Amino acid sequence: MDFLQSDDLTLLHEIKNGNELAFNEMFRRYSRFLKIQAYYKLKDTQLAEEAVNDVLISIWQRRNNIEINIPLKAYLFKAITKQCAYKERSLRQHRLLVNHVDVMETDFGFYPATLENKELGQKILNAIAHISAPSSRRAFEMQYIYHKPQKEIAQEMNMSLDAVKKKISRATQEVRSLLKKSH
Repeated sequence: MDFLQSDDLTLLHEIKNGNELAFNEMFRRYSRFLKIQAYYKLKDTQLAEEAVNDVLISIWQRRNNIEINIPLKAYLFKAITKQCAYKERSLRQHRLLVNHVDVMETDFGFYPATLENKELGQKILNAIAHISAPSSRRAFEMQYIYHKPQKEIAQEMNMSLDAVKKKISRATQEVRSLLKKSH
C-alpha cells in the first residue's frame, strides 16, 4: 500500500496494526517539523534528533494501546514539547551532579593530588586500604572514589543492592574508626 497520499487517520490505523511502511511515512512526513521544534527548544542539533527519535520510537513501541484523539501533527507537537522539557531537566540534573562531584573532589576528595592537606589524603587512603573485607573495600572505593551509583556497583559485583549498601556502610564505619585512631 502506498501511504504517500494517505491521511493521518489512515496512517495511525495502519501503525496500530504494525505496518512499518505507514510508520516510515509518518516519520518522513513529520520528522523535519519535529526536529525544527526540538532544535528551537534545545538549541542543540544532536539533542533535537535524539528527542525526535525518542518520540517516534515511543509511538511505535506503544502502537498497540496508543490513543490519539487530536490531529497527529498537534499530538506530535505536544509530545516533542514534553520530550524536550524532559531532556532539559535531565541536562540540568546532570550539570548539577557534575558540579556537585567537582565540589566534592576539591573540598572533600579522596584524590591526594587535589587535597591541600596531603597528609590527610594519605591517612584517608591508608584507612581505605585497611578495610578488613576486600569486597567492602571494593564497594566503598567504587562509590566514593569512582563515584559509581550503588545499583551499578551491585551489578558489577554481582550482588544485591542491599548487600552493597551493607558493605559500604561497614566500610564507612571502619574508615571513620581508623581515622579517629590516627587523629
